[in-house]
Amino acid sequence: MYQTVGHDAMHLQAECLSIPLYREYITGQSIDQALNYTVTKNDETEDLLRLLKTVTEAHPEIEAVSVGAILSNYQRARVENVCGRLGLTCLAYLWQRDQKELLTEMIHAGLTAVVIKVAAIGKRLEKSADPRTEEHSSWEDAWRITANVAKIGCCISSTLLTAERTV
Repeated sequence: MYQTVGHDAMHLQAECLSIPLYREYITGQSIDQALNYTVTKNDETEDLLRLLKTVTEAHPEIEAVSVGAILSNYQRARVENVCGRLGLTCLAYLWQRDQKELLTEMIHAGLTAVVIKVAAIGKRLEKSADPRTEEHSSWEDAWRITANVAKIGCCISSTLLTAERTV
């Protein structure tokens, strides 16, 4: 459930924004893999619950959690489950947005994003493409690549969260 690519730079983002950073080791595994999560001992979702409890105790004014899930039912359902248990609102503004449209909006808004991870099932990205060109459309359509643009972490109100997998 957790995207750990780039987590080692999260402290720099928190410093630039002058906001606290909360980190927690992931000790659980992805045990309950059903679409709708139910509380499961030693599941990684319980690690998120533990971290958010710590954050809400330190910042009782927090009322909502923002999740960057675009297409992942798995991720969205688990964050919604944890939020419900803690009395928080789950904000999923990107949920089921057209990725090409979303990327275009980000570019037009002047967002500079660095792709730090590209995930594709059974395909190899053999060339790079500038997302502001038509070339982007052709390789995306041809290879059905999903680019996780600026997937750095989860922002909660004015508090950043990140997770580290134990080795």
